[in-house]
Amino acid sequence: MHTARLHRRDVLTGLAAVAGVGSARAAAGTIPYGAAVNHYLLPESTPYRAALARHCDVLVGEGAMKWSNVRPTRDTFAFKDADACVAFAKAHGLEMRGHTLVWCEDNPDWVNALTSATEAERELRRHITGMLTHFGSTIRDWDVVNEPIATKPRSATDLREGIWPQLLGPRYIDKALHIAAEVAPAQRRVLNEYDIEGATPRDRLKREAFRRLVLDLKSRGVPITAVGLQAHLNGTVEIDKDGVSAFCAEMTRAGLDVLITELDVNDYDLPGDTGQRDALVAKRTADFLSAVFAGCRPKLICTWGITDRQTWMPMWFKRRDGTPNRPLPLDSEFAEKPMLRVIRAYCGGV
Repeated sequence: MHTARLHRRDVLTGLAAVAGVGSARAAAGTIPYGAAVNHYLLPESTPYRAALARHCDVLVGEGAMKWSNVRPTRDTFAFKDADACVAFAKAHGLEMRGHTLVWCEDNPDWVNALTSATEAERELRRHITGMLTHFGSTIRDWDVVNEPIATKPRSATDLREGIWPQLLGPRYIDKALHIAAEVAPAQRRVLNEYDIEGATPRDRLKREAFRRLVLDLKSRGVPITAVGLQAHLNGTVEIDKDGVSAFCAEMTRAGLDVLITELDVNDYDLPGDTGQRDALVAKRTADFLSAVFAGCRPKLICTWGITDRQTWMPMWFKRRDGTPNRPLPLDSEFAEKPMLRVIRAYCGGV
């Protein structure tokens, strides 16, 4: 990891160039912009609701549709929070995407207590079927499997540990995608992963592991239809532009859609000055989007939240200088930041 060293004039020049590229691409049609929605804030924050309705085309539940929230017990589906997100989206003419049907994290205790492959496969099928049946055509885009690659892979075949691979082996991914295709064949089925964009040995290995997994699934006829690049970018780590572009181009050649699903920028080690930091966050966003667009035209650009007032970042990356994190398109008072201008440029006018 290294600290970004950019003069302000270089950042502003880069943003101007990006805006030109984005505007030129818009002639072929716009790309939808989305944001993760926190279901706890929907009933209580009018500015938050207004920001989502004003800026977004798509919403995704930050936690409302995860196992821990939807399945408090083995015999219970609790859809209240997820339904509230869907209702808000519908009321404002927004699409809703689903996150996530299978993940090795954020599972209720009863899931982690499963003991046999038969039991695990039965609950996997029951959960995916219940989710897809309940939401039906309201949600046409699902992160079927989230983060399948090991956090710190030792090889290009190293998958993440957890209850599902523990009991079902690596084919839990196949099973999830097949079940989703059986229940809701028209929905987009996404394999979603993070930390594949940085110019570091670890990110390059994760990207190669993700690439191999996806192409192996395709070669065996497993019904995957898209890949999701989470894009939790690190403000002090350069983007591997050639690597990201080549990956996106290869996914497109394989007949898969590419989605940017959880974009934000970790500003943990960036300068404290607000203007300089916001410019660097926007520049890192532009670096990443330019790399993606050099290889393909993504079907979605979605940020993991919309305002700095509500972000997961300080839970893990609280700034040492005590200033609030600023990883998202709007500041804590819902004012637009340079990051939003970059996203709008690439979306073709959100």
